[in-house]
Amino acid sequence: MSACSARMFGFFINMIKIHTLGGYDEVGRNMTAVEVEDEIIILDMGLHLDSYIKIQDSNQIQHVTKETLLKSGAIPDDNNLDKSKVVAIIPSHAHLDHFGAIPYMEAAYDAPILSTPFAKEVLTKIANDQNIKLKNKIKTLEENKQYKTKHTTIELISVTHSVIETVIVAITTKQGTIIYANDFKIDVTPTFGSKTDMEQLKKFNIIALICDCIKADLDEETPSESVAKNMLEELFETQDFANKAIIISTFSSHIARLQSILHCAKKIGRKTLFVGRSLAKYVEAAACAEDINFFADVEMLKYGDQIKKSLKHIAEKRTEYVIVATGHQGEPNAVLTKLAANKLPFKLFPNDVVIFSSTVIPNEENIKNRSQLEEQLEQKGITVFKDIHVSGHAARKDLKAFISILKPKHIIPAHGPRAMQKNLISIGKELGYSDEFLHYSENGTVHEII
Repeated sequence: MSACSARMFGFFINMIKIHTLGGYDEVGRNMTAVEVEDEIIILDMGLHLDSYIKIQDSNQIQHVTKETLLKSGAIPDDNNLDKSKVVAIIPSHAHLDHFGAIPYMEAAYDAPILSTPFAKEVLTKIANDQNIKLKNKIKTLEENKQYKTKHTTIELISVTHSVIETVIVAITTKQGTIIYANDFKIDVTPTFGSKTDMEQLKKFNIIALICDCIKADLDEETPSESVAKNMLEELFETQDFANKAIIISTFSSHIARLQSILHCAKKIGRKTLFVGRSLAKYVEAAACAEDINFFADVEMLKYGDQIKKSLKHIAEKRTEYVIVATGHQGEPNAVLTKLAANKLPFKLFPNDVVIFSSTVIPNEENIKNRSQLEEQLEQKGITVFKDIHVSGHAARKDLKAFISILKPKHIIPAHGPRAMQKNLISIGKELGYSDEFLHYSENGTVHEII
């Protein structure tokens, strides 16, 4: 029975409203709000990284403000949301496109930030770096533990992704459960962290699934992180890296990948050096949250003067180290980009090695920057290895199996514009869903779910 029909016959139905605030016209800037009666729960509050980086690089802006970020499209537009109803802000994981806007936006709300220990550590470091004092308290919510509001029960369900302690958020109401699965894959052999808790997910009566659609066009299963580890090990075992500098760049948040790099470096008798603020930020947060010690022997260089001084010293012993540097997307101010442009006191020679243990995030700015970086490296005669990487996103076959197991009533694709959403919609149609239960979104759409 539709909501309209129910009203005609005099029934009162509590509608659940899903507000798609960010990440539905673009990849990134993720923010969704679930409204249950007089409560709203915010899921993610992320940055649009291209727009954010352009602002950070601008010499004209001394202090980045919420207004500046909103005007540039770097953060979601929450102006039409009734902020007085918000009872919780929940980042699904510690990637900037999912939680990087919290320091700039949370002060407009009066609600706790519920996160895993790792996300809490990283968020605190980011706020401190920006000299921002968070108004709302960050409450640690362990995976598979419950947090109750007046009308809902919230649980964080373990899931695999390219950053540790990623969760699927389950919001259980009188009508059923809304599942927020934005950035995940089903990895049965992860190299670090928990597996996806499918058994817990099966227990819910799911009325709506808000689901990552980034890789829904790839008709395959996403490989395990153990495959990326094997790729790195094979590269180090089969290539002659003697008398060559080795530079590796990967996602700073990818703790499992960094652990694999450290393992490979030790096998060839080299020390590991992490260079760049974001690397230090995530590694230090992981050490606090997960109580890990495998990075204890890694030297970390965070700041400009420290980096220049240490690299000048390291240059004399270049074959004793594996240098892990920021800049795998070709970001203009990242360490690898500066090395390629001779802006740091560590010269790259012909036949030195640069390994990209990452993929290019497919947007215009990243593609351009990465292409320029690769061209600079090639001009120097550097040996470049690319795509030593596996994705952190579920591909089509994974998504089809995931939806088949969860059996949600409604499916709402997320984390991409309509062109990407249609690929997840087509999976729903293959599984027998009618258009009534498959929902396209734009930023600012409001879905009413019974």
